[in-house]
Amino acid sequence: MLGQAVRYGQNIAYMDLYCGPGRYDDGTKSTPLLILEKAIASRELQKHLVTVFNDKKAASIAKLQTETAKLPGIASLKNAPVFLNEKVNTETEKLFTGSKMPSFTFIEHEMISVSGCMTYPIGDILVRLWVADQNVSKKFVSSWIDNHSTGIMQGEGELTDNGKSITWEYKANCPITKKPMTMKEVDTMIGGNSKTLEMWGDDPKSGKNYKMMKIELTRK
Repeated sequence: MLGQAVRYGQNIAYMDLYCGPGRYDDGTKSTPLLILEKAIASRELQKHLVTVFNDKKAASIAKLQTETAKLPGIASLKNAPVFLNEKVNTETEKLFTGSKMPSFTFIEHEMISVSGCMTYPIGDILVRLWVADQNVSKKFVSSWIDNHSTGIMQGEGELTDNGKSITWEYKANCPITKKPMTMKEVDTMIGGNSKTLEMWGDDPKSGKNYKMMKIELTRK
């Protein structure tokens, strides 16, 4: 996306519709400030990135503006961040349909079905995960793609009654056997700052189901 923008002299956009104040309660920087720091550190992003931050809470937007102004090098961005204090509704669609820029959007599911598009590293693997709440089936749906994959996994997940765990069933095509395969994933919240991600799948040679991964994640 960025390479195309640089090649053709276009802009790319990042929109966060529920951005928050920029820091968690413990003072840790949240996504908006991290995104802006990445943009400041990249000459290409300095020139081509357009950022839009919205929150219905006026205090959160005011705090984010203050925190943004403190970032070293913020003036190097060709396009100054745009801050909005609006409630997300059907008019929000104009943010997407009214712009022809390639965009990456983070959305919570208070008013809209999409929960978010997340990108995060697992070792040297970069994972991009789309998650949404399916209002009809009352299940979560997800698409998983990473830079070591040869395709996209599509999944459905069910939340436990206590709201602390989601069990996913993903379907994809095995690049080795060239046949459909099913994978199971369980995401479990442990307190407010930790979670585990466990995944099971079939061995392509033996066909035996095994636990292939367990990750323990802690927010610093």
